[in-house]
Amino acid sequence: GTSTDDTSGTTDTTFGATDDDTTVETTTPDAPAVTKSPDSPKLEDLGSAAGLGMACNGAVATGAGSSLTGGIVSGGGFISGAKSSVTGDIEALGAAEFGADAHYNGTLTCQAAVHLGDSDIYSGDIYSTAAVHVGASVKMDGNVYSSVTLAIGAGADVTGVKLSGTASQAVPPFDQGNAIAAVKNALDNYVSNGMDRGEPFTSSVKDRVLLPGEYYSIPALAYEGDLTFRGTSADTWVIRVTGALSFNGKIFLEGGALSSNIHWVVNAAAKAEAASVFHGKILAQGAISIDAEATMFGSLNSMAACALLANTKMNYA
Repeated sequence: GTSTDDTSGTTDTTFGATDDDTTVETTTPDAPAVTKSPDSPKLEDLGSAAGLGMACNGAVATGAGSSLTGGIVSGGGFISGAKSSVTGDIEALGAAEFGADAHYNGTLTCQAAVHLGDSDIYSGDIYSTAAVHVGASVKMDGNVYSSVTLAIGAGADVTGVKLSGTASQAVPPFDQGNAIAAVKNALDNYVSNGMDRGEPFTSSVKDRVLLPGEYYSIPALAYEGDLTFRGTSADTWVIRVTGALSFNGKIFLEGGALSSNIHWVVNAAAKAEAASVFHGKILAQGAISIDAEATMFGSLNSMAACALLANTKMNYA
């Protein structure tokens, strides 16, 4: 069957079995049906990639003016741009740096140096096995523990405990390895079970509707246009891409479909192009990029680096 978009006058192509008697509610990308407010994952809960906005074996970056809700595990460093906002616990093996006027709410655990930019607003604790620098005019409601040195800039206000030099015993254990292992195991399982399962998914058909099921693209997928996932909150979708994924368009959810039930398995790099609206959990061998002005509902799980570019918005789902 087909469904017609009265606004644009174009015809959407529906894939999978249809039920013409089913009534669906259409949502727009700007007001998705899924409006979960995720809890920030705690460090003790990071035993798998579940519950994380990002689980990346490489570095993680959030661009200037970006907004992220969801926990982060980074096998490298973490950089947050000026005037960015992050809500969720962060665990990084490399250095962590926040740009000026950034907002952060969560617990940061880092195995390298930590730098809070000038005029940052920070709510939560910092644990570092290296030096910590709190920039000028920072407003911090929380404790700072550094195993080396702690420097606090002019006009900064830290309300909690400030310990350095002998506080290494206070640093919580790192669980980054378990989260990244969960990502690797999930990728290995998909590959071993076959990346060509289900219906073919190509970029030749635009503005299509996907019903619940499994789809695949060989080798790469560069999709432009709208994409609608139609189903209930109990339904799932798996899209396997043996090469790189590039998505340039807007995803819609219909009938109660959930972002958390959409799985993108990519055997290379993945990207949501600028100003796109994307839903789903991305599981990728290569780097993942959410480009400028894009909106993401889901999670990023990669054996490489992950990046949100300037003015992106991402909510864990």
